[in-house]
Parts: sequence; structure tokens; C-alpha cells
Amino acid sequence: MAEHIENSNTRKRVCEISEYDGPSRPCHRRKRHCNIGLCNNQVDSSEKNHLFAEVPERILKNVTRALERLLVDNLGRRIVRLAPLKLLNCNAADSSLFSDAYCSMEAFDGEFSLWSLFQKGIQLLMDFIDADPEQESRVTILPDTKQGELILDKLLHYLVEIDQQFHGEIGTPDRIHGADLTIILANHLFGKVATSSKFLLNKQTKGNKKGNYKLSSCRCGTSNCKLTGRFGDTSIGNDQVWHGDLDAIIDDQVVLETHEGDTNSGYCLGDRSPADMERDHSVERVSRKQEIIAKTITFSFLQKQRHPDYEHFLFPCISVGNDYMVVYFYDSEHDILLESSRIPLLGEEGQTNLLAVIISWLVVNYKYTCDGLTEEMKDKQAGFISLAKSKLDVYERDLQFGDVENDVPSDVQASQPQLVEESVPTLRQKLDKDRLKTLLKFSD
Repeated sequence: MAEHIENSNTRKRVCEISEYDGPSRPCHRRKRHCNIGLCNNQVDSSEKNHLFAEVPERILKNVTRALERLLVDNLGRRIVRLAPLKLLNCNAADSSLFSDAYCSMEAFDGEFSLWSLFQKGIQLLMDFIDADPEQESRVTILPDTKQGELILDKLLHYLVEIDQQFHGEIGTPDRIHGADLTIILANHLFGKVATSSKFLLNKQTKGNKKGNYKLSSCRCGTSNCKLTGRFGDTSIGNDQVWHGDLDAIIDDQVVLETHEGDTNSGYCLGDRSPADMERDHSVERVSRKQEIIAKTITFSFLQKQRHPDYEHFLFPCISVGNDYMVVYFYDSEHDILLESSRIPLLGEEGQTNLLAVIISWLVVNYKYTCDGLTEEMKDKQAGFISLAKSKLDVYERDLQFGDVENDVPSDVQASQPQLVEESVPTLRQKLDKDRLKTLLKFSD
């Protein structure tokens, strides 16, 4: 209730912006220049710094509609929600690979809006597109910092780019899977809207062999599409606790994971019934979610260790599938674990979902867009600190980035499958319930 009252003025402001058509003009006039060189090379050099000079009005209207879906409740329910999670049990104090991570969990009562974490970033974007009906044309406020200008430039460039091309920038869901999906989204979405287009891909990715992956080429199928990132060592953790490889790291700041298995690995079907296959796939999805949460928590501790001067220690992990993404957050200072509702990557007609683009921009630039936890969130402690108490000093001081051994003692490997197997029925039931609760349909 308190959050609803505090944010009512902002919601009203977004609605007013979306309803205001403004004068009949083809472009939104600006006076500043853009900071980055993503413009067409054929454009005259004197015209290349154009983005803060002209932004097509239709793009700004579409951004406003997307913000409205993000900020304004729909029939009393937030479009993109955050559920605080409580860990009931986990093997974080054991020597365990991420792939063998065990996390039994449940959601706290109550939800939060995702946008409450990103008021700085949303304010920056709203100031740019805000409208004053008393003026002849829109009056906007430009960022007052270089970093603010840079991240706004990155978003606007990307929006102009996909508006001009409009050919399904992130591909077709039915033909992109696993490692290919990670590579394409890192190269065509998350790397494009981050402050740096550089990203690191797991060099151990299945299929990253001669004849399968060209180390400098994207997997999107477009000829001459080059990677702005590279393959390398993405291992993190410590062999005394959770450890292993991440799928990708965007701009050295954000973890990117796929939540669907590589279709090339598959199952040996034989005479198995549809019910048996569905049960195995459900087990795989539950196990993968536990792995992603383990990576989110470990990376958060690692980032706090690497960047003790940050304003807050809430770090995100983006989990992507063929048609939607989920964002996880963990704050190792306050022991808060959050999970977003599903965010569709594509619109109803197969085009890039603008809401997903804006959320991606907010998340990968969280260093400049995120406010950290709200006071209401700090009461929903995950319980990781107490569950990992015996190895907490390792998480706080001895985590590594790179050169982490990807093995565990044989006696630990033998004990972990039993832990996971015992937790599957309860977690599968919760997964099915959550899936029904979080299916969303967006429409303009």
C-alpha cells in the first residue's frame, strides 16, 4: 500500500505522457549530440552525431507505451513483478559445482514492482520523453552526467536501429536454443544496450569446436555478423563452495544464463511415455533454476568483493529462454533474493518486445539505473547467510573470477543427486503453480 501511494504521481505522469499527442511533427528535436559511433558510415561526418538532434516521434510514443505497461498496474496487478524468495535448504556450504547446486525455496507473501528498483533509470528516460502541453513542442531534460548521456544514447541508438531494420533482431524462438540463444542475445540485445558492447562467453560451451562455432562470428545466421564479445574463462566461485562456469558475462557486470537445455543433448526417448518425458523435462527445469540461483548468489558475493565501493550490492542475473526472460537479484549485504515474473522477448507479431528492451537496458546498466533495495524489501531475508554460515568467510573473501577448478570430491558428487531427487516433487508442484501465475499477455 505504501509503495502504491508513493508511486501514484509517477503513474499519473506516465499516463499523461502517453495520452498527449503533441504537435504534428515527424521528429523530437534535441540540441545535444550522441556519444557513440553506431551511425551509418555513409552519413556525412558532420551529420553523424545526430541522435540527440532528431528522434522519430513514433519511437518515443512506443517507449511511452512500454513505460506505461511497466509502471501502471493492470487490473490491480503489476505487469512486471518481483517475488522475494526464502531458501529452506541448500548445499552452499558444500564443495559443489553449479550444475549440482541444490536450493529448496518458497516465495514470501507479497510482491514488489520491478520498476521500484530502477527509479533512477526510469526517471532519466521519462525526463527525455516528458511532455509539457503548455509548450509549443516537448520540453525535456537531458542527463546531467556523461554516464547518463552514454546509457541514454545506447538505448536510443538501439531503438532507432531496430525501428529501421525491423527484421526480428533477436531471432525466431522456434529455431534458437541453448548456447546459440546466449550468443545471439548477448550480441544483438544485451551487449547493444550496455555501456560497453563487450561480453565474455563460456569457452567450454558445448559445440564451441572447430567447424561449429567460429570464434568471431555470431550465430544469428546473418552473413558477416561479428561478435563484439569473445570466448573465455567464465568460471567463478571457490572449490570449497559453489563454483563453476557462467554462460556469459555482459560488460563485466551482469550474468546471462539460458534456462532451457541445449536441444542437441536431448533425451534418449525409446519407449518412454509422454508423462515420463514431461516429468524429466520438469525435473530438468527445476534443477536449472536452482543452478541459476546459485550462480546469482555467488556472483553477487564476488562483485561485492571486487567492488566494495559500490553504492549498493544488489546484483542481477538475466535468465533467458526462447521466448521470455526472468531477472534474478541478490543482495549479499542484506541477504535478499528476488525473482521477476516472465518478460516476453517478442511481441504478438514476432517483433522485438520494447518492454523487454527497456528492462534489459535498465538491468545491464544497473550501476547507473538501479537504486538498490527499498526499505520494504529488506525485511524479506532469504536465509542464505545462516544456511552457508560455516563457509560464509569463503563467500565474503575468497571467491575467484577465472581459473576455478571445475570438479568436486567424489564423495560429495555421490551425495548430491539424492538431495536434488528428494526436493523435486515439491519444487515441480511450485513450478507448475508459478507458471500459471506468471503467464502474461501484453498489448498496446
